[in-house]
Amino acid sequence: YTRGNFTSQIIEALNNPSGDMLSWTVNNSAGQNVSFQVRSAEIGYNGSKIWSEFSGPDYTNVQDSYITFALDFGEDSGNITNDRSINVNNGVLNGTSRVHNGKHGSGVSFSGQDYITVSNDGSLMFNDTYNISMEVWVKPSAIKLQTLFNKQNEYILILDANGLPTFIFYPGGVTESLAATSAISTTDWSHVAITYDNTTARLYVNGVEVDSESASGA
Repeated sequence: YTRGNFTSQIIEALNNPSGDMLSWTVNNSAGQNVSFQVRSAEIGYNGSKIWSEFSGPDYTNVQDSYITFALDFGEDSGNITNDRSINVNNGVLNGTSRVHNGKHGSGVSFSGQDYITVSNDGSLMFNDTYNISMEVWVKPSAIKLQTLFNKQNEYILILDANGLPTFIFYPGGVTESLAATSAISTTDWSHVAITYDNTTARLYVNGVEVDSESASGA
């Protein structure tokens, strides 16, 4: 491929291959951009394929020093999932199943009492004086009370019994909460994010601000 468009290229890679699977050379003039998207598939015994969605910008692996924790579940196997940030707060999978049809490639599936544990590292604390953002992609199989992530005595993000994303945190030792007014989808992936600038906390669902709360820990 040198220039122009193509619609699809399927490369089947079995049994944990090593080395480059795709490489190319493009002789574009300075200032011209080149981009492509990839997606993975889980192949069933009958040859059927369950495709993930196409990849988006890869914020997880950019090695930005401001990113303190990032899991992409890109490992092939095992019960360790690597933190892609510079802090290396790796997680331990307890009962979760690895899947290849996540939002952008791989993911994990939780059922019953499955969970992921991460060491109690200072980089994961809710610092009242820093600008903070947290985000997660989620697709629940049913509407019920579920914990998305929890740092004890610091913050917790849940889906309540009605499927409403709800964030509870404790700036300055005061309990504050944010909650959406609509349940998230059980058929599509939803992006849930929280931001905090030491003045106002905001909750977003799929890029739309759904709640905010004035809260200062200073």
